[in-house]
Amino acid sequence: MTMFGVASIRQEWTAVDPRRYDPRQIIREAWDAGEESDGSKAAEAPQPEPEGRWIVAGSSGHPRRVWKSAEAEARVRGADLLD
Repeated sequence: MTMFGVASIRQEWTAVDPRRYDPRQIIREAWDAGEESDGSKAAEAPQPEPEGRWIVAGSSGHPRRVWKSAEAEARVRGADLLD
């Protein structure tokens, strides 16, 4: 005789048993879902490129690329430094 509580707990655990899941199938399903959603993104209008430029800062041993927006450069050029 099995108790109702024990049987229901066993069913709950068998539903989430990790041995039932095949990682290859999970990856395949994720790729298939990604391909479907990429088609809808292609229909969207492309975003305009922000105006500005990359500046290389730092030493030659450790260069860093820093984005300078056109707005920031315009504010610096337009600022009166003698105030």
